[in-house]
Amino acid sequence: MENNASIFDDGDNQENPPPQEHSVLVSNVPRGTTRDDLCKAFSTKGAVYATELFENRQYGFVRFYNASDVKNVLTSKPPSINDSQGNAVVLRVSPISDEPKNVLRVGGFGPEMDSHLLREMITTWTNGVKPLNIDLVMTEEGQSKGYAFMEFQDNGAALEAYKALEINKPQYSVEFAKLRDVQKDFVMRRMEQSCYQTLMDLGEDASREGLLKTPQRWAKALQFLTRGYSDSLHELVNGAIFDESHHELVLVKDIVVYSMCEHHMLPFWGKVHVAYIPNGKVIGLSKIARIAEMYSRRLQVQERLTREIANALQETLKPMGVAVIMDCAHMCMMMRGVQKVGASTTTSSVIGVFETDPRTRAELFSLINLPKAML
Repeated sequence: MENNASIFDDGDNQENPPPQEHSVLVSNVPRGTTRDDLCKAFSTKGAVYATELFENRQYGFVRFYNASDVKNVLTSKPPSINDSQGNAVVLRVSPISDEPKNVLRVGGFGPEMDSHLLREMITTWTNGVKPLNIDLVMTEEGQSKGYAFMEFQDNGAALEAYKALEINKPQYSVEFAKLRDVQKDFVMRRMEQSCYQTLMDLGEDASREGLLKTPQRWAKALQFLTRGYSDSLHELVNGAIFDESHHELVLVKDIVVYSMCEHHMLPFWGKVHVAYIPNGKVIGLSKIARIAEMYSRRLQVQERLTREIANALQETLKPMGVAVIMDCAHMCMMMRGVQKVGASTTTSSVIGVFETDPRTRAELFSLINLPKAML
């Protein structure tokens, strides 16, 4: 399996990468193409910063240093790469902001569907329109998840296949794939390949039974553990803020959080207590726990996590004061390094009256049974 690290034409500039908007989506890539081939092909169009490509996948991304090079590649004749037979294959290039117009997402398959069977049957279902590439999405157990991405030669072929599938296989759902779905699939495959390579570098046999599906499981687990990156505070709160004349302390105690240390990518976990004093508005109590969850499901340090929860509540409610206190155990201290089992870390972040008024702070600490020495 190919290592999928990007190719950089100048390693000294990796610390200041150009924005993602300087990228293009490349499809119709011949099988056997390497990232180096892709880099050389697009270097005729501009200064290439990085290329990304999957083994056995016929699409990838090319990122340029300059926005003008992106415009050039989108408005000029696309480059070509020779296939295994020596024939020149013209690449298809589209801006990453566009939805792919030649990729269908077909769903409704049973768990018994496999890639070989799907490839045998698809041209019958589409009245002879043959996909360039089929990616049947699988579960950890090796069964079909019920849907596949199918890339066709162009929009016309995809539209013809779309209509044929609706007539011949009405029990299946057919739609043009969203770019975010294609990108999500791309990211998952890249993570799987990285895990596979790491296992090999550790001296393991990544093809043995116990590790055969580990790259897929690991990629899915890490996506779950860091799903907070895909959440936003505005969408999470979703308007659950209400006018209320209550001006006394509101405290949600013992919210269990799990996070990942950004230094070693090892877990830390514990409890967080969140308090605020309203200033004419209150928030749905479940939203406080969801805010803590959102920020904890990212690569973190406990000090920043504590502060981010407090700042989020302050930004959302503009209360008279906010206090967040967190107590966690860190695996990076327990299973490596100093190896001190049982040690815990307490952090706090106080804003407004909790910072300026010792009596308010004392009331909070008494409610969560913290020692007076912390006042």
